[in-house]
Amino acid sequence: MDGATLELPLFLLATFAGAVVSGLSGFAFGLVVSAIWLYILTPLQTATLIIAFGLLVQGYSVWKLRGALDWRRLWPFVAGAALGVPVGVGVLTWANPAHVRAGVGAKGAITQDTIKLFLIGLPALFAGTWAGLKLYGRLDEAAFRKVVLVLLLVSGAVLII
Repeated sequence: MDGATLELPLFLLATFAGAVVSGLSGFAFGLVVSAIWLYILTPLQTATLIIAFGLLVQGYSVWKLRGALDWRRLWPFVAGAALGVPVGVGVLTWANPAHVRAGVGAKGAITQDTIKLFLIGLPALFAGTWAGLKLYGRLDEAAFRKVVLVLLLVSGAVLII
């Protein structure tokens, strides 16, 4: 953002909308926000913020809905992580750091401006996630489908415009 007066409200609106959609549907935070963020932020800032905010939205959603989790159905994922994480760490010990940086992302991706945007966007993120989770249990399947279709239409229209 170069400081234009309309960019900060657009950033916050996109952050809120993405969090509402993600809280409501469980996915699509990055799709919603990138439709606007890519016009006002750099691609590197957009990717960094999508990762950081996406982890927060999904983590908060899982925490709020933890009572509905069926742990018996999750055990294959936990077992996979228990095996995969140590293997991944082992691979990192002998991998070429230059190749890891090239595959994972550019060095210095988290700038002061990105951190500032992260902190400014947190209230909109949490408010949107809260609103999305409140709507989650109140919509039947038909209403949910309509909401998703309208959001896809709006997202597509924004991309065209």
